[in-house]
Amino acid sequence: MNKEEYIEIRRSGVELNSKLMHFDTLTKDRINKAAKLLGMIDGKIIAMQNENESDFLSDFMLFEKYSGNSRLIDEFYDSEIELADLEEEILEGLLNNCSSLYQVVAADKAQYSLQFRDLLNPSLPELTVIDINFSQNYISNVLFFTRLIPIRDLYMSSGAIMGFNFRRVDQLLADLSVEVFKKRRKLGQAELFLFFFKKYRQLGLNSYNREV
Repeated sequence: MNKEEYIEIRRSGVELNSKLMHFDTLTKDRINKAAKLLGMIDGKIIAMQNENESDFLSDFMLFEKYSGNSRLIDEFYDSEIELADLEEEILEGLLNNCSSLYQVVAADKAQYSLQFRDLLNPSLPELTVIDINFSQNYISNVLFFTRLIPIRDLYMSSGAIMGFNFRRVDQLLADLSVEVFKKRRKLGQAELFLFFFKKYRQLGLNSYNREV
């Protein structure tokens, strides 16, 4: 994938996301349920700690199954909404997303790509992620909980990224193990998202409780 293809896919992705966020099953009740699970409800209003949290709310509503709802992305896929060919291709990738805690182990500025290691599934091979801005400004010793979207032979991020200093890795993995022990089972994807969002608020970079 070259730079021009990437830009075109990103542009089409923005248009597709607009259609998703205006889909008729995205009701006020659905939004409020997601906000409540994320701890964003203050009385009768949605209260966010920083401007980035709107991305996390949108991401959670779109991709996760919660409070008895099916996934919004699945409902959209089964609808009769007409999409362009590239939007259809992106939608297929959105349906097959994978979210986890990743470590960036290498960056290739010439190819606008990075290598992501999945810390929750260490036996899996590294993933090649294309991101123009991130690849040019790669910062070491940072962890990311994010959702990766397979597109053609690479991956892209959904855009909702929770960053942590790498020195937090042992604490995050230990706390996750405790959470798994309490439930006596592996966490589902929605539960995993909620766990890391809570930790992001407590420990994350660029969060309300920003560490220096």
